[in-house]
Amino acid sequence: MQNIDYKEAYLPVDQDFEIILTSLINEGNSGKIHFFNSNNQVDDVAGLLTSLEKSGIERWLVVDETRIRMDKIITVLGKPGPCYDHYISFANACLTCEDLGQF
Repeated sequence: MQNIDYKEAYLPVDQDFEIILTSLINEGNSGKIHFFNSNNQVDDVAGLLTSLEKSGIERWLVVDETRIRMDKIITVLGKPGPCYDHYISFANACLTCEDLGQF
């Protein structure tokens, strides 16, 4: 199983998002997940949403054979995830003259 390693501390995710993921998993959904990888770059993976895993305080979404940390998810099957607002601010940084590491 591919595990994406992150250096940043885990940020707690709203329980509502975990409930949404559980529902998508139970329905047997598959599709594309966009997320920030360990290099803080937008990445994606497509496949069957398999399960949720816990490791200490960290929560992970398993998609086929890939584990994605839940606090780094931008979208799941087109639905906004916990990191969606960060993605929007990252994408619009040029409009605000803010340096978020993209320069």
